[in-house]
Amino acid sequence: MYYPYLRGCQYELLALRELLEKKLISAEVLQPIVEPIKETMIFKKTVNSYYDSEYPLYTVIDPQVGEFVLHAKDHPILDRKDVYNAVLMEETEENLAKLLPMLDEGREVLPIYRRSDDLIKSGLIPAQVNLNLVNDGTRYRRFFSQKKQRVGILRDVFTKQRRNVDYAQHTDEFFSDDHLYYLDDGYSAFSDYSIIGGSYINGGFAPVAVAIHIVYFDAENNLRIKHFVSDTNDDIYDPAGKFKEALEKLVAWARDVEDKNDSEALHEFQELLAKARYPGLGVVKKLSLMHHLEIMSKFLKNNGE
Repeated sequence: MYYPYLRGCQYELLALRELLEKKLISAEVLQPIVEPIKETMIFKKTVNSYYDSEYPLYTVIDPQVGEFVLHAKDHPILDRKDVYNAVLMEETEENLAKLLPMLDEGREVLPIYRRSDDLIKSGLIPAQVNLNLVNDGTRYRRFFSQKKQRVGILRDVFTKQRRNVDYAQHTDEFFSDDHLYYLDDGYSAFSDYSIIGGSYINGGFAPVAVAIHIVYFDAENNLRIKHFVSDTNDDIYDPAGKFKEALEKLVAWARDVEDKNDSEALHEFQELLAKARYPGLGVVKKLSLMHHLEIMSKFLKNNGE
């Protein structure tokens, strides 16, 4: 099972909504986690569309970034008994106080541990939890094995460069093979931050270069990532022209992709070039994210967990 971890930014939420509406992901193998950053209508619509469709979407109730305070007892999202909650177990005792009442109510709760010392020192693991998500591999796996509980691995697999133009020096990189080996490594699930990366940046700025990040399966089904970067990178002007330069490279590559790497998002990129349309960099991020999650869902569904 794959649990992509996303922040509640506008275009990440739009990507999730479109994937659901177009039936491009399968709940059998892929269940997103969203850490909300702001109380927006897009967030509400995305969460409700998942809940109403009975497709699991884990909502982090104690977000560590942004300005969203979701764990307030009177929040309308938490009134629903079908809500899937995730809890960031940064301060073990404090978060157990949030976790245990929800478990007692029979809710589905996913604890996410990002600091091994807090967890291992306390040894407090609720028996009712179905899965624990961790980012400290071997040490956690052994600890949960002793507790006879299921554990999934969370990694930041996207190598983020300081500037978009720097991706031109690393146009094709290894991304991940967790989908191939997580069961062999003793995990029950795997998670990552997709093409967004684990660091959170509030706001953006006009880039000197435009980079489009596309994940793909190689011949051995490892995931690699291609960075299609613009050529005219001397200043911040003409983002539409920069996008066209990067998009032409992407479309040329996409003409020969195998079925396992084909996606609705790639077709939308091709249509953007055909119509000479610049949709804005937010849409570019949305399509890149949609592509990754669609091909991952398709691979896991066709090849088993």
